[in-house]
Amino acid sequence: MSILLSLRKDLILHNVGCSYVRQPSCPDGKIGKCTKILDPVCGSNGVTYSNECLLCKEIFETKRDIWITKQGPC
Repeated sequence: MSILLSLRKDLILHNVGCSYVRQPSCPDGKIGKCTKILDPVCGSNGVTYSNECLLCKEIFETKRDIWITKQGPC
């Protein structure tokens, strides 16, 4: 499993062409309400999220792996 995750991370790094890629710090379980604090992050899907909580919410709702490729808007 760790080899697969390592390969996926390398693939993501290659696809986005940058050195800043990290997993979001999502809590285990369902996310309730997110704050309205503006602290944008760019997801590996090319979408700018207003904050990391909203990116985590998208991950839980869509069941897709989305990494943070940039701190700030895409």
